[in-house]
Amino acid sequence: MAKSKYGKYIITEDLMPPPPPDILEEEKEKIKSGNYLEHTPLFAIQDSIIKGSFFVGCDWFWELKGNQPVEAAPAHTHDCDEIIGLIGTKRNNPRDLGGEVEFWYDDEPHILTRSSLLFIPKGLKHCPLIFRKIDTPIFEFVAATGPVYQKLNVEHTKKNIEGARTTSEGKYGKYIVTEDFMPPIPPDDVQKNEERRKSGNYLIHDLMFGIQDSIVKGSFFTGCDWQWELKGNQPVETTPAHTHDCEEVIAFIGTKRNNPRDLGGEIEFWYDDEPHIITQSSLLFIPKGVKHSPIIIRKIDTPIFQFESANDIVYQKLNLEPLKE
Repeated sequence: MAKSKYGKYIITEDLMPPPPPDILEEEKEKIKSGNYLEHTPLFAIQDSIIKGSFFVGCDWFWELKGNQPVEAAPAHTHDCDEIIGLIGTKRNNPRDLGGEVEFWYDDEPHILTRSSLLFIPKGLKHCPLIFRKIDTPIFEFVAATGPVYQKLNVEHTKKNIEGARTTSEGKYGKYIVTEDFMPPIPPDDVQKNEERRKSGNYLIHDLMFGIQDSIVKGSFFTGCDWQWELKGNQPVETTPAHTHDCEEVIAFIGTKRNNPRDLGGEIEFWYDDEPHIITQSSLLFIPKGVKHSPIIIRKIDTPIFQFESANDIVYQKLNLEPLKE
C-alpha cells in the first residue's frame, strides 16, 4: 500500500507533535491522585502530515477513575471553525452518550447526556471540556477548517465544576446537534437496502446525524454512523464511487478497548481505480476532485464507527458511479 499512488493519504498511526511537557506532567499528577480519565488518543491529520489536509483528530474515553469530574481541555479559541463530536457507544441506543460531559461556550455551560455534534464558530471561546460521568465508553472527534490545530488564548483557570447546569438552551444551544436533520436517503437507496434485508445479506447500522450550513448556519459538513454487524456471507457496499468539489476526511474507527487501532473488521475503499483494504483504524484524506469509493464492508467482528468531514458548507456527492463488480 505504501508504494501505491494514494496510500500516502491513509493514516493509521499518531504522527502529531507530542503534548507539551506541562500537559504531560499534569496528566501524571492526575493519575497519581487516582482521579483521572482512562483514555486513548488515537491519531490526527493536518497539513503538516498530509499536504492539503485540514485538521481532524480523535480519542477514546474509556472510564473516569475517582469520584470527581476531570477536565479534558481548558478554555481556548481558534482562528478557524471547529466541530466536536461526542458519541455514545450503546448498540441499543447510540444517541445516549453513556455519561455526562460539561461543555462551555464562552461563559455558558452545557451538560451533555446525548451523543452530540457541537459547532464552534471561529474566534468563539469554548471549553473547558469536563467529564462528569462515564458509564460506557465515549468517542470524541474534532474537525477544524484550518490546516493546523492550534489552541489560542488558553485559560487554565478552572470553572466551578459545581456551577450552573444548562442543557441545550441558552445563547449557544443552537450550535449543538443531537438529532438527524440531514436530507432523507433517496428512495432508490431505501429500496435497495430493503431488498438486501430481504435477501439476508445486509448491514446492521445506525445513521447517527450530520451538521452543515443548512442545519447550523456557518457550519461545514460533518456526519457519522455506526456499523454494527454484517449479516450474510457477502460484502455489502455502503457508498458508490463519487467526487466532491472540496477536500474530505473519512474515518473508520475500531472499538476494542484493549486494541482500538485494530479496526475489528475489513473495509474495501477505492481511490480512483486503486483499491485499499482497511483493517486498522484509519483516517483517509481525499483531495478535492479525486474519485473515491465505493466503500465495501467485507467483515465486521466488532462494531466500527465511521465519520466524515468535508471542508465545505454542504455535503454533495458528484459524478456518482455504480458499484464495481
